[in-house]
Amino acid sequence: MPYGEIEVGLHRSHPEAYDVELRVTDPGTAGEVAPARGQARISHEDLSELQYRAADYGQRLSDQLFNDREIREFYLKNQSAFDSRGLMLRLRILIGPSAPELHGLRWELLCDPATRLPLATSERIVFSRFMLSRDWRVVNLRPKVAWKALVAVAAPVDLARYGMPPVDLAGEVDRARHGLAGIDVSVLGQDQPVTLDALLDGMRQGMNLIYLVCHGAMPKGGEPCLFLQDKQGATARALASALAQRIGELPEAPLLVVLASCESAGCSQPDVAAAHSALAPLLAEAGVPAVLAMQGKISMETVKEAMPVFFRELLKDGQIDRAMAVARGVVRDRHDSWVPALFLRLKSGCLWNGLEPVPPPAGPSAGSAISSPRFASAVLAALEQNLVQWLGPIAGSVVRKESLRAAGMAELCRALSEQIPEVNRPVFLRACRKEFGPEAGRESGAGTPSGSAPVPAGGTEFDPAFLENATIQLAGYIGPLARVKVERTAKKAASIEEFTTLLSNEIAAASDRQRFVALLRGKSYSPYSRD
Repeated sequence: MPYGEIEVGLHRSHPEAYDVELRVTDPGTAGEVAPARGQARISHEDLSELQYRAADYGQRLSDQLFNDREIREFYLKNQSAFDSRGLMLRLRILIGPSAPELHGLRWELLCDPATRLPLATSERIVFSRFMLSRDWRVVNLRPKVAWKALVAVAAPVDLARYGMPPVDLAGEVDRARHGLAGIDVSVLGQDQPVTLDALLDGMRQGMNLIYLVCHGAMPKGGEPCLFLQDKQGATARALASALAQRIGELPEAPLLVVLASCESAGCSQPDVAAAHSALAPLLAEAGVPAVLAMQGKISMETVKEAMPVFFRELLKDGQIDRAMAVARGVVRDRHDSWVPALFLRLKSGCLWNGLEPVPPPAGPSAGSAISSPRFASAVLAALEQNLVQWLGPIAGSVVRKESLRAAGMAELCRALSEQIPEVNRPVFLRACRKEFGPEAGRESGAGTPSGSAPVPAGGTEFDPAFLENATIQLAGYIGPLARVKVERTAKKAASIEEFTTLLSNEIAAASDRQRFVALLRGKSYSPYSRD
């Protein structure tokens, strides 16, 4: 089923004041919908007073987020338009790098600004937190048949010593196996302890999905940690930063990590100063495309009810955000139903490419399928997933636009490759050849040699080191899309002043734009100065 998409971007402009940008993707049009921009005042103090009243918390958060009339009306207008056409809504919260403290809020309690009902428990709304990462490795989605899962259950023998309840080792393994029926499952924790090294060794075996059950904590003023095991089976603390660093150093990170530890997404108390260093955002930064983590204390009973449903639904179509919506709906009446938080880098929410093995074509018509002007939705979804690492959230609209123009698969892949930095085009085309056949990724002889510096229309050639610095600075605000934006802008701009001004328009917050321009022009920055 197609989704109408609304992305809510949040970037800090002043303490407790945030620039809000709403972007809409309508599957019924190949055109772009102009975004709406406004401001929101989000008071952590006000919300902390409601931490034990979930309904009131969600409504207050909604009031603060949609306080701007333009933002509220834009959201309601597009939601109503999607609903009238029978479309489900994919709602994403994107927290920019300038506002890490917002990770600590309970976005899963957010209410509809008109009906005042929770958004995340409706099966007609799939909800996630969209993540930006500076890890630019290509996310290669695989067919469902190739998936392998590692179920790791850490049940230290001395939990009672630290006042923690026992972990149901046998029960957790059985529930995970039942939910993952149809996927090759390996188990860690039955025959050997779940040490940090053993966990990483398991990931190196080509595991796409990691399901980790353990206790965790986020000490006030300290670093979040998980309680794994030592070689003797006793409790061993693993720092979140250490686990994320080790995963980031793997040749290929898992596609999905499920963390069923008590406080793996953030602190159950409003310790916003430390929320940005909680494990889930760290895993995203390390290159994990999808993380399902607990943002507070969650009861084992809720985990027992929700996780089997989540895996069952996930295996139907690979749509992880839809699976989360169904699982959350099952436990909607429990006090901790808001605790599971889904963090995604995958814009479509699909964890496999939907392609089935295609039998080799016979006879002289071997190339007919690849030159067909009609593209299956699964093919377009796979192309979008390959592009999203360079183009970010606009990958889907670019694929849809080019698919309307291309006469065949080879032409479509070549056209899409021209939308990304030249140095990455061979990687994308190799992926096309691997998934769709040798003709799909045939490289065109046209184009500028890889690695050449862009020359603007005005005739000014920018220093490559300057362009690389601009890319790094811009990536901190908009993610992997930065490189292609820098290359395109460098070809148009006739001066450094024009170049920095054009690039700064890609940044949502006015204060961030000023800081960015000042850094590139070598000036000191003051939030009160006007550039």
